[in-house]
Amino acid sequence: MLNNYCPECQVLCSGKFCWRCGKRSVVAMVKCPYCGEEVAIVAKFCGNCGKPIQEAIKMHIERERGGEHANSDTGDKGD
Repeated sequence: MLNNYCPECQVLCSGKFCWRCGKRSVVAMVKCPYCGEEVAIVAKFCGNCGKPIQEAIKMHIERERGGEHANSDTGDKGD
């Protein structure tokens, strides 16, 4: 089953790594930040509420791949 996605090649994958480029793939579904419905990572809008989900997808990819902004929501205001 193709349940992962490679952001580099933009193809669906069946394993933890892309069959085309060898880089780590991410889970192909993401929750809509507005209504909580699961949405395919290749979608631009939520099929349930119709709102755009690009930012949620970008954060999902960074978190899945261990990106530098994955833990940026720490609440630390630098006081």
